[in-house]
Amino acid sequence: MDVGAFSVILQYGLLGWLVALVLIVGWRGRGRWRALIRLFVSEGFGLQLGAADLVRSQLGLALTVTVAVYLAEAVHTLFFMHGARAMPDLPKELLAVFTGSQALYLSGKAGRSRSKEP
Repeated sequence: MDVGAFSVILQYGLLGWLVALVLIVGWRGRGRWRALIRLFVSEGFGLQLGAADLVRSQLGLALTVTVAVYLAEAVHTLFFMHGARAMPDLPKELLAVFTGSQALYLSGKAGRSRSKEP
């Protein structure tokens, strides 16, 4: 068995392991949608308790989009660009969107922590 065949076996093994991990996490998380939804609602800082928190919602959306685009790039690199030797780089535009989203979240969190102090 040469190194090329071993690397192909390893790639498919890692992809299968990733799919199994996603399935296990999904199976264990079934019925826990309320806990996930609570991540995106207000804690009562200046908004009505239980209202949608836009800062958290945009962070969740930006994170989901960033991960989805990167995984699509990785799958495209793995299956359609034969001979690829490294994971693809994150596009600069996507990195800027994700960084801006993190900055917005952290500034909102800093503002909320100041408003709680007496």
